[in-house]
Amino acid sequence: MSKDEMSHDHITGDFQISQKPYWKLLLQSLFLICILFVAESMVILLVEKPRYFWIAIVGVIIAFLILKLSKLKLFQFSRITKKQWLIIIIGFILANGTDYIYFEFMPTTGNEKELEESYRNVPLYLQLIAIGILGPILEEILFRGLLIKGIFRGAPIVGGIVSVILFAGAHGPSNIGEWFIYGFSGFIFVVAYLKTKRLEIPIIIHMFGNILATFQNYFW
Repeated sequence: MSKDEMSHDHITGDFQISQKPYWKLLLQSLFLICILFVAESMVILLVEKPRYFWIAIVGVIIAFLILKLSKLKLFQFSRITKKQWLIIIIGFILANGTDYIYFEFMPTTGNEKELEESYRNVPLYLQLIAIGILGPILEEILFRGLLIKGIFRGAPIVGGIVSVILFAGAHGPSNIGEWFIYGFSGFIFVVAYLKTKRLEIPIIIHMFGNILATFQNYFW
């Protein structure tokens, strides 16, 4: 086997979820994406009604159980290395620094305004659970894990490009600037994932950013 073939096998092999035939993995990934989308929608909608938020939690638990039963290898569950922590810090600074610069000169995005209005009377702890923890986990599994490892098995670069576009579009951008902001964040998450080959890394970057934004919106 040539060096090029070995390199290609190494790159694609790191992004294999399972050894199932591709058509089975494709159908399974699409099904799980739908399940996770419903779960996240429940979290976003029901956090405005704390009395019913437990329904969203049950929905998320069911989604995770289905994900576990699928036996897809999305996580490594190993210690995060110093190099990976450095990538987390750099990714966080780049993504949130770009957001800060953008909002210094441009108005708040429509998506941000809608969230601020919807969550105005929601307790901080529920916002942190919904936006700071559950949102990033569900979105990264959906947009990074299942897209890149499942639907685009063996083609992580193509999957990464599609992931950035869909991630930005899912946040409802209304102009080019908003497409750039959400797309750039998606790009950071994809690069962190491809670089470390660990879904936990973009999840942590995403969490840090959302938690910071939640505190800013709540107190300022």
